Amino acid sequence: MFFAPIVSSIPPWATGGALIIVGSLMARSLGKIEWHNTVHAITAFITVIVMPLTYSIAYGVIAGIGAFCIMEGVISGLALLGVPRPVFEKDIIDETGIPGPGAGETTKAVEEDEDSDEPDVVEKPKGEEEVDEEAH
Repeated sequence: MFFAPIVSSIPPWATGGALIIVGSLMARSLGKIEWHNTVHAITAFITVIVMPLTYSIAYGVIAGIGAFCIMEGVISGLALLGVPRPVFEKDIIDETGIPGPGAGETTKAVEEDEDSDEPDVVEKPKGEEEVDEEAH
């Protein structure tokens, strides 16, 4: 109450810069959303769209939480009826930074060539087990 007259003396146009900085800090977290997961993508989209349309961050968060609850409820209800839940694979990002299935699933193995002194680098798929011929 003591600061109310002081805060009210600040003109509304002077707060625009601070609002832009806060908005950019909030937008930075959009890169961390699991966009391949339909439930998360739709929930995030609804949250982001409702905030500027209603001029309220609280309404956007409420809309996002409500959408998430409804979507998870529908998916759980369908699972009770025998419809399988959707399975979402995590994004695998390769060296170029481009997500995609099977990207980045290679490991580098070093094999020595009999003819040269330098080892050859061979890429092998992950999960391919090394079979020791002497053990079998």
